[in-house]
Amino acid sequence: MECTLHAQTTGNLQRFALKGGLTIYGAADIKQAFMRQYDHRCQVQVSLREIDEIDSAGLQLLYAFKAFAATKNTDFSLTDHSSAVLEAMELLGMTALFGDPVLMPARADLAEGGEA
Repeated sequence: MECTLHAQTTGNLQRFALKGGLTIYGAADIKQAFMRQYDHRCQVQVSLREIDEIDSAGLQLLYAFKAFAATKNTDFSLTDHSSAVLEAMELLGMTALFGDPVLMPARADLAEGGEA
């Protein structure tokens, strides 16, 4: 599924929501959409809740957004990490690099009384 970006600004908070697959195939389009809508005067939050697929290019793009916001002294955070995003960050050892709090979803096998 192609990735889409939706932006909403309320006061000094700009929220972006990504939906679909954030992969090398659509990363350039998402970057252009983000840069067109980005407002450096606002606190920026990017929701990853509806990302169902992500590759290393998608993670690089998220990190580039974060680095760009830092150059503009913008408060930037990634929120609502989907399981696909969490798995990719963990696999590539990038969770700490982003520095955003992440909530790990409960594992089904543990919820059913299984062992870790």
